[in-house]
Order: sequence, then C-alpha cells, then structure tokens
Amino acid sequence: MNSNLLVTQLLVVVLAVLDNFQLALPAAIYSVSMYITATLFGLLVLRRTGPVIRP
Repeated sequence: MNSNLLVTQLLVVVLAVLDNFQLALPAAIYSVSMYITATLFGLLVLRRTGPVIRP
C-alpha cells in the first residue's frame, strides 16, 4: 500500500507542478489497477483459507 500512496502523491505533484495530464495518466492507471488487484488477491486468499476455528 505504501507504493500506491507514493504514486498518488506523485500524481498530485505532476499535476500541480508540471501541469501536464499526459505525464500523470500512467501513474493514475497504475495506482487504480494496484488497488483493484490487491483487493481481488485479498479476497482470493480469504476464500481459500476459510475461517479459522480455535478450540
């Protein structure tokens, strides 16, 4: 998640300082796709392990 935070901050800097949307677009696409991928992976892992039953 730290990398997504960094990419989001980078996106803000590129849009604010350089005022160039074309430079910010790849960072935005990467950030959104990583959030989606991490969510799907987390759901997959939770589904495969199942609930933990403690005695």
